[in-house]
Amino acid sequence: MENEPKTCTNQAVAELFQLEINSSDTRQFVDKSEVVHDFFSTLEGYTGMDLLFLSGEKMMILIRFSSYKLFDKNLSSILNACPIKDWFGNVKSIMHQPAMLKAFTVK
Repeated sequence: MENEPKTCTNQAVAELFQLEINSSDTRQFVDKSEVVHDFFSTLEGYTGMDLLFLSGEKMMILIRFSSYKLFDKNLSSILNACPIKDWFGNVKSIMHQPAMLKAFTVK
């Protein structure tokens, strides 16, 4: 039907980071994200990471997991592992919180 509502097809969990970095550090920060992605790829349930640039110095990062159970199981590594600490080493400010993600399919 043409007017059918959007339907939810998937639910995932993410850790949402809001960062402020020096604009001169942006390239280095993005380059280090590959090391962090490789590390997270070893964790069960990891489905990807998104870097969202809001301005020259502000950005958001979503680190996505397929389920809350797997996210919770890996939370200590998400927040405290050496690749993460190194990646966030030059960040001016950081705030994080868990988030629920839903994917919608438009028919």
